Amino acid sequence: MNALEQDIYVQLIELPPREQLKREWLELEARSESSFFTSWAWIGCWLACLPAHIQPRLLRATRGKEVLGMGLAVSHNFRRYRVLPVKALFLHATGDPFFDEITIEHNGFLVDRTMAPAVIAQLFDHIVTRDGDWEELYLNGFTEITGTQLLSLTGLRVKRKQQCSYFVNLEEVRATGGDYLSLLGQNTRYNIRRSIKEYAKHGPMTLTVAENIDQALEFLAGLKQLHQAYWQSRDKPGAFANVFFESFHHSLIRTRFASGEIQLLRVTVGDRTLGYLYNFVHYGKVHNYQSGFDYTVCEKKNRPGWVIHSLAVEYNATHGHTIYDFLAGDSDYKSALGLHSGKMEWIVLQRKRFKFRLEDILLRIKRKFRTISLTRRQPS
Repeated sequence: MNALEQDIYVQLIELPPREQLKREWLELEARSESSFFTSWAWIGCWLACLPAHIQPRLLRATRGKEVLGMGLAVSHNFRRYRVLPVKALFLHATGDPFFDEITIEHNGFLVDRTMAPAVIAQLFDHIVTRDGDWEELYLNGFTEITGTQLLSLTGLRVKRKQQCSYFVNLEEVRATGGDYLSLLGQNTRYNIRRSIKEYAKHGPMTLTVAENIDQALEFLAGLKQLHQAYWQSRDKPGAFANVFFESFHHSLIRTRFASGEIQLLRVTVGDRTLGYLYNFVHYGKVHNYQSGFDYTVCEKKNRPGWVIHSLAVEYNATHGHTIYDFLAGDSDYKSALGLHSGKMEWIVLQRKRFKFRLEDILLRIKRKFRTISLTRRQPS
């Protein structure tokens, strides 16, 4: 540790007044490599929408009067399987599935870009060794921590789940003169073009971008209707069945649309709405967050999502953005439309406790008996 790193002071404290936190967050954000999900746009809205009984604390690294790193931690105690008691800590999440339905991705600490590795190490060291009143630490949707860094935290077990995160480099689209389809695989390109041809029977295809808050909320309402119809037809509740999810996004649109961070798109064919996309825009990166498509416009050659995303990619390439991000997930459309991929991780750091060892043993026994049972059911 060099002299500058020794001067870093870390605390886990109660939240300061909202305006003070906002001022400090925005000042540090200007010196960081934040994502939309760690920007004040998302974090400020999240704090404003959380109920009073959820009280995040501020993990803050400073050097003198200068703030170098910040993150918000929420304690949540629960019983796994309704039996096993767990004292947990979540970064930028609550631990309650109802409030975490909004799903943070590209998560991480907000840190000064000139000292990022050292500050992140100090923040982790503090939360692991000095403010350690937890048994499991949940780091959802992380992209900036390597496995080596996590494994170096002595005394902790590391559990991780990875998902692919597909994206399009919009510079490559511009290099083709805006012809995104030419960069896709032959089958994907064929499916999109034949769908466009089928939709053309209903009239011209038009992409409309919401121009004000009222229109953005109107598009969100249309997206909700199509999204819910699709998932409920598959006996799933759909994201908008969660009232916190919907109220959060109404607030996010109302507070951030004017700053250009919210993008809502509608595509029509003739007088029919084919679908909507709800995107976040942050320093040139466009993150596709939610969608709603009408799968009844035609009976065959019907891929509204593929078509609408292809139009959105070309629109955002034309408007100078750098990345079109499908966010985490292995859906067929993401792997077909994404030209590149990375990894996003859902990580649990677990202290070594006898109850967790016992849990692992019982789970292994359960899996073993399940395998034996399936083997016996197979015909000879």
